[in-house]
Amino acid sequence: MRRLILLALGTCLIAHVAQDSLAGPAPAAAPEEPLARAASHRVKLWQKAGTGANLTARYRMTRKSSLLFEPLSTQGSLRFTAPATLELRDEEPGGATTSVTGGALTIVANDPALPVGPTLGDGSPVRRWLRDHLLALLGARDLVALRAEARLRPVFGLRTAFELSPAPGHPARAAVHDLAIQLDPESGELVRLVITETGGDVVTLALSEHVRTP
Repeated sequence: MRRLILLALGTCLIAHVAQDSLAGPAPAAAPEEPLARAASHRVKLWQKAGTGANLTARYRMTRKSSLLFEPLSTQGSLRFTAPATLELRDEEPGGATTSVTGGALTIVANDPALPVGPTLGDGSPVRRWLRDHLLALLGARDLVALRAEARLRPVFGLRTAFELSPAPGHPARAAVHDLAIQLDPESGELVRLVITETGGDVVTLALSEHVRTP
């Protein structure tokens, strides 16, 4: 049973949201507001990491939920290839490999005895919002993509942190409260991403050992 839970919750940052059925079509994009000075400083630090288009890193992912007796954690390797290919490969035999290529997401269990996971398309606005903003964060270049259908706010008191939340009226607000982003103060690389769901569950992705290549 624990293996099945890890497969469902371990690497799947993008497909874990259960409230997809509540989401309707996304509204038309609102005009982009100018960034506040504090937010602009954080964006410049974030874009500093984008000198290399592709990224490999180590990750540890933890999910906390009122439905679980204790937090679930998994770790492994992340590979991002610009502009829209991502692989999260769990180390544990009971984990999985989650791949994002374009608009498709595929989950394959590391244990061949487990059933093959689903391949998910582009139909859910919640999943699409999470996927697009995770890819933009890792790409560390495209500010327009990062701010699309989202509100960006600095975290005051933390010069290396900011928050993203779905724009007012966007269907993703039914499932996602916000994304809290922590950057490395020197390189600007993403070191911590906390996804807080509207139901109270929290998914934390911690990254280390970043390597950028052209």
